[in-house]
Amino acid sequence: MLNSNYVVGLTDGEGSFGIAVSFSKNRVVRFEVYPHYRILMHEKEISLLKQVREFFGFGEIKGRNQGNLRKKGIRASDVVVYDVSSLAGCNRIRAFFNKNQIAIL
Repeated sequence: MLNSNYVVGLTDGEGSFGIAVSFSKNRVVRFEVYPHYRILMHEKEISLLKQVREFFGFGEIKGRNQGNLRKKGIRASDVVVYDVSSLAGCNRIRAFFNKNQIAIL
C-alpha cells in the first residue's frame, strides 16, 4: 500500500494538474471547463497506477494517445494514465495536496 509521501513524490515527478476547455456551438453554454489530475506512466508500471487508484479510492486508468510522445521515441500505445476528471474528484485531490505538500529544501 502506498503512503502519502510516495504519492506526493510520484505526482511531483510524473503527474500533472490541468484544465481543459470544450467549445460547442450546439449548447446554451458554449464553453465547458473540465479540471483534471493525471499521472502518466509506461504500461509496465500499470500496477503502480492501480495502487494510486486504490490509495485515493477513485479515478480511471486508461490508455493514452499522445502524438508528442512519438517524438520522444515512445509509442502512445505503451502509455497508461491514472486520470481524475470530475470536479468532485479533483476537489478531493486538491484537499489531499493542501494537506500533503511537496517539501522544498
